[in-house]
Amino acid sequence: MMKRHGVPSLILALVVLLIPILSACTSNNPTTETTAPVPTTTPVSTALLPTVPGIDADLLYLSKCSVCHGVNLQGSVAGPNITDTSNFSAAFLSTFLGVHPAPGMTQPLRDVLANYLKIKSKPATSTSPAFSTDPVVLYSSNCALCHGASRAGGLGGPNITALQLTNFNTEAQLSAFISAHFTGANLSKDRQDILAHYLKMAP
Repeated sequence: MMKRHGVPSLILALVVLLIPILSACTSNNPTTETTAPVPTTTPVSTALLPTVPGIDADLLYLSKCSVCHGVNLQGSVAGPNITDTSNFSAAFLSTFLGVHPAPGMTQPLRDVLANYLKIKSKPATSTSPAFSTDPVVLYSSNCALCHGASRAGGLGGPNITALQLTNFNTEAQLSAFISAHFTGANLSKDRQDILAHYLKMAP
């Protein structure tokens, strides 16, 4: 009889011992429950691409890009300001240059130019485009590279003039879309709303 009751008694004892342990593992921390989650964004990679020696990046930019973007990357009527590329990785820039109108952009040239743009990029400050609340500056620094300076579209993105955005019934819907878009995800909520208002209201 002792043998027959020994095993069940042992199991029961183990269960009694494990209950407090399991309860501790599954219990919720009240501090965690009442703390609102902190929104985060995925940081843009600052890594540069491997390149071949012997290519002069300054001459490459001057010959391929300066006619539209200016000798100091400051932009012109033909191309946007590209002094701040903090929203783009070098890998993305190189890929984008593959569909850019600039002729003769082989992979080695694209990689050198992408690195050049990242090295020349000005660090974010309180007065940089990344922190601006001017809708024109927000568009220029976050959207024009793909969608064109006039929003009429380009090889990197479609036409996004107001007429083409009628599928977004409200500015709130467009702002929500921007918050999940490539560069829009790096903007604060108020800047996403400002940009959405600009895109919906400006022709």
